[in-house]
Amino acid sequence: MIKFFMKKTYNVYHFRINMKPKFLILIIIFSSCDLLKDDQIINNINEPQLPIQSQLIEPEFNEIIYSTHILFEWKQQQFANTYSIEICKNSDFSNCEINETSSSLVKIITNDLNWNTEYFWRIKVISESHNFDNWVDSSKFRIGEKLGNAYTNIYNSNSQNDFTIYGSFFDFYSAAIDAVGNEIWNTGNSQFVFYSMNSNGKLFGSQYSPHLENNLPGIEFNSRNEIIWQEPNDHFLHHELIQLPNGNYMGIVEESKYGPIPAGGSWTPQFQGIGYVADGETIEFRWVGDRIVEWDSETGAEVWSWSTFDYFTMNDYDIHGGTWMEAYQANRYDWTHANALAFDENENTIYISSRHLSRVSKIAYPSGALLWNMGIELGSGDIDFGNNLQFSFQHSLQILPNKNIVILDNGNLSQSLFGTDYPISRGLEIQINNNKSAEIVWEYNLPQNLFGFASGNVQKLENDNYMITTVGDGGTSLEVNSENEIVWEGKYNLTLPAGAVYRAQRIKGLFAGNFSLILPKEINFNENTLNKSLIDDELEFLVKNESNYKETFQFDISSTDNFLTTQLIEFELSPEQIEIIQIPVNQTDNNNITFSVSTTPINHPYLGKSHLINVTSEGTNNSQNIIMEK
Repeated sequence: MIKFFMKKTYNVYHFRINMKPKFLILIIIFSSCDLLKDDQIINNINEPQLPIQSQLIEPEFNEIIYSTHILFEWKQQQFANTYSIEICKNSDFSNCEINETSSSLVKIITNDLNWNTEYFWRIKVISESHNFDNWVDSSKFRIGEKLGNAYTNIYNSNSQNDFTIYGSFFDFYSAAIDAVGNEIWNTGNSQFVFYSMNSNGKLFGSQYSPHLENNLPGIEFNSRNEIIWQEPNDHFLHHELIQLPNGNYMGIVEESKYGPIPAGGSWTPQFQGIGYVADGETIEFRWVGDRIVEWDSETGAEVWSWSTFDYFTMNDYDIHGGTWMEAYQANRYDWTHANALAFDENENTIYISSRHLSRVSKIAYPSGALLWNMGIELGSGDIDFGNNLQFSFQHSLQILPNKNIVILDNGNLSQSLFGTDYPISRGLEIQINNNKSAEIVWEYNLPQNLFGFASGNVQKLENDNYMITTVGDGGTSLEVNSENEIVWEGKYNLTLPAGAVYRAQRIKGLFAGNFSLILPKEINFNENTLNKSLIDDELEFLVKNESNYKETFQFDISSTDNFLTTQLIEFELSPEQIEIIQIPVNQTDNNNITFSVSTTPINHPYLGKSHLINVTSEGTNNSQNIIMEK
C-alpha cells in the first residue's frame, strides 16, 4: 500500500507522494494586510490569523510540533538578499527569544525553544537595494509535550557528539536526545516505534495499531511524524523494515506451518498430557517461522520472498532457551524469531538474524541461495561456521565496509555456554574469513545489571566507538571506545516491561531532504511572471541542501517555444552545500510562453518543489513589497 497525502500550506498544495512529483502551480498573491497603516499592521500581528495567502510555509499555522529543533521555511520575496526571522513567546513580538538571519529560504533553530510552549514567528526582507521596515508575515505554532525521562552521563570528551534516537516497546513511542540528555524530538501521540535510520536520513519503524489484526504495520516516516510509506499489512510484519537500492521495501513477516513436537525434551510430557503425540515425527503443532518479503514501492505488491521453511530444517530448534515451554502456553512454537535484516548493495546479498536459532545467515539476492549459516550448531549440520563464537538469542545487524558484522549477543544461553553464574550480554564485531571461519575482533561484556534478555542493538560509530543498547537497568545505551572505556551513557528510564528499548541509533540530526530552491531575481514573485526585457542571456537558479544529510537532487526545467533548453540535471550536495545552475535563454517574439522548474530530493521525493512561470513582454518586476518601502 502506498501512503500519500496532500498537505495544504495556506495557498500552496504540496503533494507528498512516494513517486516523482508532478508539477504544481505556485501562485503567490500578496496579502491585502500589506496595504494597512502601520498601527493596523501592528494590531494584526498581535494575534496572527490564518492568512488567505501566507508567505510562511513551515511551521504551519497553529501546528503542534513535537520537537525543540524546528525548521522554518518561507516563500521567496522580491529584492531579498537575506531574511530576518523573529521567534517570540508574545504575540506582540516584544522581548523575542530568537533573532536570526538567513540568506536562503530555510532556517533551522536548535536552541532556546522549549516543550509545551506557544510561539509566534515572522520574517522581514533585508535588501541591498530597498529599505523595508515592515514584517512580511507572521504565524504561530506550539511545541507539544515531551514524552521521555532520559538522562545522560558524559565520562569522556571523545564521545561522538551527535543525537541519539530510540524506540520503545511497549510504551509505543520514540524520542531523540542530545548529548547531554535533552529531549529534542518525539513521536507525540502517533505511537511510532523507531527501528532504524538509513544513511539518507530516512526513518523506519512501526505504528502500534491495536484495532488491526496485524497491529504493528511497518512504515517509513519522517521527523514531522508523517507516514511516507506503509506496507500492505497482509501479514504480521515485525522487527525490521528497510529500503533497497532499487527503491523497494523489504521486511520480515511471520509464516506458519505445522510440524512435530520434539520428543525427549523437558516439555514433551506436558504436551503429551494435553493430548499431543509429541514423538518428534507426527505433524500436529503450529510452527511460526519467518519470510523475507520485498514490496514494490509504488504498488505495494509483493515482488520477492524468501522463507525459512524452504531453507532451514525443523531438525534445528532451540532446546535450552525455554521456547518450547512458551509454545505450550501460547499454542504455537516461535521457531526462528527473525529480528534483523541488512542488505549489502556491493554484493547483492541479504543478512538475516534468527534469534531463536542463535544464527546469522547470508543469502544471495535475488536467487535466494543460502550462502552460509553462522552460529551455534543445533544438530542438523547446517551450520557452516561460528560455533566457536557462542552468541545466543542475538539482536541487530550492522554490516561494515570491510564486511565485518556487528551484533548484540543477548546471551540468553550464556550461562550454559560459558559456565557463568549469571547471564551476560555482549557487544560483538565479528570478522568473516575467506575460508568460512569467523573470529571476534571486538567484544564488550555488559555488567550483570545491564543484561538484556530481549531487543537491543550495537552500532559502530564514525569515530570507531561503539554504542551498545540494552533493556538492562530501565533501558541503557553505552558508548565505549576502542579500549572499552565508557565515554557516554544514556539512561531511558523505561518501565514497561523491564526497560524495553527496542533499538537506539546515533544520528546527525532530524532533517533529511530539506532544501531551498531560489529562483532568478528577475521573476516577479507577486504575479508569478517573468518580463523578457529584463533577461540577458541566462537565468540563474540556486539549490541549497538545508538538511543534515548528503542528498542527490534532480533539477528539471522545460519551457514552451524552446524559450529555455529542456534540461534534467542530477547533483549531490552535502549539508549546507549550494549548487548554482545557469540556464541559457533563447529569445523569441512569442508572448505566450511558460516554463516550469522543479527540484526533487531523490531520497525524499515528497519534498519536491515545482513552479510554473509565465513569460511576458509587459509589466515590471518591482511591484511586490514596494508598498512597504520607507
